Amino acid sequence: MKTTSLIAILFSLSLFVSNAFADATESHTYQSEVAGIMCSACAAKIKAAFATMEGVKTVSVKPGKDGSAPRVEIVSTSESLTQADAVKSLGKSAKTFIVQTFERQD
Repeated sequence: MKTTSLIAILFSLSLFVSNAFADATESHTYQSEVAGIMCSACAAKIKAAFATMEGVKTVSVKPGKDGSAPRVEIVSTSESLTQADAVKSLGKSAKTFIVQTFERQD
């Protein structure tokens, strides 16, 4: 009987913990256009810089459409990243790369 009660308590606790972590790991997608990305080394600098922003899981750089600036997609657990955060993450490279847009997609 004690074993059954202990198992029930542990099961309930595991459900509580998994639900708490599920909420904490909700992802939000941001889209940005960044001028100045000319090569793969530039894209790598953007990825490394943006990865330092709060909660960022992934950063991908894609060519711009019809001559527009390259697009950067950021997936983060933070629901409040801003264009200012993106510029700040660039540090001195903000003189080379211009964050033209930064919008949450979801």
